[in-house]
Amino acid sequence: MELWFRQSACRRRPRLVLELGLPPLTVTTPIAMLSVLPRSQPRPSKASGRRKRPTARQGHPSRRWPRRLPQTLPLHKSWQTTTTTTTTATTITATATTVTKTTVAAGEARPPRNLDDDVESLDSEVEGDDDGPAGKRRKRLSGGSGGGQEEASHKPRDPDAPASVILDLQAADLSVLPKAVKLLETGELEQKEQLAAAVANLTPTSVDRDGSMKVAMAAAGVIPPLVALLKAAVSDVQKQAARALHNLTSKNVENKTMVIEAGAVPTLLALVKRGSPPVREQVVGVLRNLAGGGKPENKAAVVDAGAIPVLILVLPAAAPEVQIHIAVILYNLANSAPARRDAITSAGAVPALIDLIASGIPQIQKEAADTLRVLAGGNQPACMEFAASGGIPPLCGMLKSANADVKKRATQFRDVLAKSGGRGVKAALESAKA
Repeated sequence: MELWFRQSACRRRPRLVLELGLPPLTVTTPIAMLSVLPRSQPRPSKASGRRKRPTARQGHPSRRWPRRLPQTLPLHKSWQTTTTTTTTATTITATATTVTKTTVAAGEARPPRNLDDDVESLDSEVEGDDDGPAGKRRKRLSGGSGGGQEEASHKPRDPDAPASVILDLQAADLSVLPKAVKLLETGELEQKEQLAAAVANLTPTSVDRDGSMKVAMAAAGVIPPLVALLKAAVSDVQKQAARALHNLTSKNVENKTMVIEAGAVPTLLALVKRGSPPVREQVVGVLRNLAGGGKPENKAAVVDAGAIPVLILVLPAAAPEVQIHIAVILYNLANSAPARRDAITSAGAVPALIDLIASGIPQIQKEAADTLRVLAGGNQPACMEFAASGGIPPLCGMLKSANADVKKRATQFRDVLAKSGGRGVKAALESAKA
């Protein structure tokens, strides 16, 4: 706060200016208490009790000051504050009865994924503003900002320095992959985070259209240190490692096998249970890729690590994106595998999936209905559990949906229930007019 006491053009009429570099506020103190303006007329003489006649030097009051005060008094140009679109400034000009208040403030808003095949991370490069922890780590890694960078630009760059390796990899220079792998294994945590983010940004299908980046990076050995990085104590580092594995395992069977052989599944499941929401979203994407197309041993490895109870445990309270991934994982594990299907049903998947078809979100409803259809096919106990758990009313809601795809999935599931559920389930469907 700055308090300026400025003499106006009229010597007898100073004004008080308050300038506050704070967010907008309300002044509750009467401004009249701040006024130091004299009366518009001279005081009467104590001796005579009459008003003095103004002298020639003093001038008549009407010539020195207008009888009617202006609504606002302009500030001197040296006192005018400058506001930008990212700051909020408040300027108060106080006179006997007026206050002028100026406030300037500024503020500022992801498509569903293709769920028919492996998925990739859609996040951009390291998130977070420059004032957050990730931004501070990036600044330290890049050597700060300002004049230091200008001085450093005139010096020759050491190609073996960690910062040079990171910059070269970010520029898609695959010749530095051996150095990058070594840095992922032995470098500082901030450097590992930057390298993991670079791998994640270079391997989505939109960038790596022919898959050569994924092959080259896996051949160079980036997968084992990325799996080890999942155990880091920093959430941002875990997220970047999971993003990289998420993209590396998309549409690449060999990379899926390498991730499983590196022992990633137990760590991924631990992050599903205790990881932060951004980390959990990336981790379930990796698990979805591992449980999808690929070697049958990959699905068995996911189940043997205890994935089914963990996924069903977190399913009800998870974010919508995570719920979609988990529903697809359960579908992939149960499809054409009666033993895994029974294990999923026994773990309590049916009630949890009923909550999803009642969510009203079309993408979640479609994936949950497909998973329930696989669980109910030729499995009368699962059909009866679905009807007894109150699943028929939300199914009827899906059958009446305006979304054609939702209605199609619900019709397919209803037909399986009527075929495999027995007389009781069929009668329940008919009574509900499903």
